[in-house]
Amino acid sequence: MIYRNLKYFYLVIIAILLIILAFKSCKQDCIVPYHTVSNKANIKKLEVKKVAEQVKANKSDSVRTKYVIKWRTKLHDTTIYKPCDSLIIICNEIILIDSTEISQLRHVINFSDSIILNQKIIIHNDSLDAICLKKSIRKQRRQKNLALLGLGVITALSVVK
Repeated sequence: MIYRNLKYFYLVIIAILLIILAFKSCKQDCIVPYHTVSNKANIKKLEVKKVAEQVKANKSDSVRTKYVIKWRTKLHDTTIYKPCDSLIIICNEIILIDSTEISQLRHVINFSDSIILNQKIIIHNDSLDAICLKKSIRKQRRQKNLALLGLGVITALSVVK
C-alpha cells in the first residue's frame, strides 16, 4: 500500500515538474520590440527618392552636355572673339547647371547615407535577435536535460522501491 502511494506521489511530482517547466519555457523574456518594419519601409522610400534625384542629375547632365558642345563650337569660331557675350552666357549656363547637378548629387549621397544608416540599425537588431534566440535555445536545452534527469531519477527511485 505504501508502494502504491509512493508511485502516485512520484507521478504527481513528475506532472508538477513538467507543468512548471512548460510554463517556464513559454515565457519569452528576450523579445524586444524593434522597429525593423518601419526601418525597411523607410529604406524603400529613401531608395525611391534617391533614384528620382539620380534621374534629375542625369537630365541636368545631358542639358550640360548640350551647352558644352555649344561652347566648344563657339570657342573655335573666330568671328565671335570680338563680342564675347555669347561665350560668357554659355559659360554661366554651364556653371549654373553644374552647380544644380552637384546639389542633386549631394542629395543622392544624403539619401544613400540614410539608407546605409537604416540598414546598420536593421543589422544590429537582427544580431541582437540572433543572440537572444541562442540564449533561449540554450535555456530550453538545459531545461530539457534537467527534466530528463529528474524523470530518470524519479523513475529509478520508483523502480528500485
